[in-house]
Amino acid sequence: MSRLVTIRPGRVPAHAAEHRHTWAVASHHATSDGVVSYRRCASCGAWGLFVPDES
Repeated sequence: MSRLVTIRPGRVPAHAAEHRHTWAVASHHATSDGVVSYRRCASCGAWGLFVPDES
């Protein structure tokens, strides 16, 4: 599993309802800590950085 460590908000009109992000992997790569992935929300365009869970 992975966890979200940072997010860059998307562009959502002020009157839009809150939503649960629908993350889609845009890219990923291996690091010394495991595979990190950059994901984009299909609904609002926000970006999230996901890293492996700590064991």
